[in-house]
Amino acid sequence: MNKQRGSRLSQRDHAVIQQADALRITTLEILRQSLLKGLTRSGVSKIVNRLCRSRYLQSYTLIHPGRYFVLGDAGATLLGRSGHRVLPLGPQALPTEYAAAVHCALGKSARRRMTKDELRQRLPWLPKRLVETPFGLDLKTNVIELLRVDLGGPAHHVARKCRKDIRTRTEIPEFADLVRKGGLKLVIITGTQEKADAIRAAVRRHRWPQGLKFHCTIVPELLLLTARKPDA
Repeated sequence: MNKQRGSRLSQRDHAVIQQADALRITTLEILRQSLLKGLTRSGVSKIVNRLCRSRYLQSYTLIHPGRYFVLGDAGATLLGRSGHRVLPLGPQALPTEYAAAVHCALGKSARRRMTKDELRQRLPWLPKRLVETPFGLDLKTNVIELLRVDLGGPAHHVARKCRKDIRTRTEIPEFADLVRKGGLKLVIITGTQEKADAIRAAVRRHRWPQGLKFHCTIVPELLLLTARKPDA
């Protein structure tokens, strides 16, 4: 950690950088509705722009003219993160990380996006390849949330992917036990209420392990993010 550079940051600056790290992505609206409540959009923008100028954050296009922010070079150094964290998110990673961030930061229930380290501590038996999937934690119920983001395709296709998510994981005895005890919620994040209803109907056509909880979250921006071309 670069203590000299980090010492020039206020407590609020640190909180903004840490949110960008924890969520993997943040925006002015996410900050304004969560961490920086009470500030105007202009006030939030001034803080973020200053952190971008000092390279604690890095800005990229979300949906023009909107921007999203990830760690910058100085932010990655400050928190000991690898250099790939400052790069723009790819065409699948961007809608996935954005949807997960909105669900965790702006949902009605208090949630936290779980880091890989937190997952390894809570679920030490989970294989490395399955730690890459976004997870959240419901802070009120202490239930772990497996996040499946709808990147397009018909509802039955999304339901089949969810079924594969659960089947693959419940082959692990400890994971099956977690589900059976009600410790896991499958969260499906999609773009419209109509699609959410169709996914729920498709999900009901499959058999699921006893104890598994379900939830749908609607993030309207997903429609535009998943329609983007890879080079957009």
